Amino acid sequence: MIETPTDISAAMYAKLLELVLERANSSPTGCLLWIGSTVDGYGTLHFEGKTYKAHRIVALLMVKGWFPGAIVRHTCNTKLCVNDEHLIWGTRRENSNDVIEAGGNRKSRNRGVKNGNASLDEATVLLIKQKLAKGIPQQVIADEFRVSQTAICHINTGKRWSHT
Repeated sequence: MIETPTDISAAMYAKLLELVLERANSSPTGCLLWIGSTVDGYGTLHFEGKTYKAHRIVALLMVKGWFPGAIVRHTCNTKLCVNDEHLIWGTRRENSNDVIEAGGNRKSRNRGVKNGNASLDEATVLLIKQKLAKGIPQQVIADEFRVSQTAICHINTGKRWSHT
């Protein structure tokens, strides 16, 4: 299992570097984009029966400054980038701040109709909120709009559609 830079022998270093270079293409932005398999938008690398995030392997091989608990941050904000010049070690908090600064806050990105699973739109939710304010029972509203009572409850409590 490769977890720290010291877990990588000289022989492993060469093999891993070769695997990375075989599965990455340069881009006009300077990123070295992973073209192998992915999970959650990140490149994955299979080595000696284990699966690793490709950018983490590159960082372990090439980026100085590793510390216990460190995660890899992308200065280019590109998940598929494995260019060691675009990778730095940091904390989860620093990485979260990077994501927010780049406009990638997952919660704000997939709200409302931008969420592919949405069965309602903003105008309909506003109507539902008006009916709720008038005291109409949640089940009656759910039946009218052909959604579950739970969906209406989530709108009412702000758990869903709080941005409208």
